[in-house]
Amino acid sequence: MTDGRGIRIVKTALSVRVRVAMALLEARLGELAAGGGANLAARIDELVRREKLGYYPALDYFGQRDGIDRGLLAAVEETARFVRDYAANEARTRLWPVFSQVRVVNTQSPCFALPGVRIAQPDALAALARHYTPNLVKIDLLVSSLQKGGSGEGAERAAAQKADWWLRDSFESVEVSDARAVAE
Repeated sequence: MTDGRGIRIVKTALSVRVRVAMALLEARLGELAAGGGANLAARIDELVRREKLGYYPALDYFGQRDGIDRGLLAAVEETARFVRDYAANEARTRLWPVFSQVRVVNTQSPCFALPGVRIAQPDALAALARHYTPNLVKIDLLVSSLQKGGSGEGAERAAAQKADWWLRDSFESVEVSDARAVAE
């Protein structure tokens, strides 16, 4: 979209993975929330090995099974909800000075997906604990910025760099995994 003076509104869809610091989780939610992933991983590893499953299922598999503490699952779910809400709010707050519009389209907690961990891995338990710790969030954003003149080339890269720069002080890690122009 262009106005008569050559100013364009450039819209970009961004996918950003952010990791919330464990210290923040401990301060806001307590030790149970921060340590829930490691406790859950230990219990799931024990069940998987005892039942000889050959792989680590996603968390929803354990929702109705005996042997997994419902309170522990609930703590991980509640922590994931807090982290998603915190990350979305922080992204909006941090990015609004740089973009003319910031909209959070979706947030996801990868801890609920099938883990990419194999039982035979030497560090399987540690990798499983990292996976089930709900401090990682994938945020899909739609941002708009005003651009004077030009064709809009490089706008995706510029939006990704701005997002990375403006979010890095709020999170332990930031990775912009996708940036693409959105047609108006």
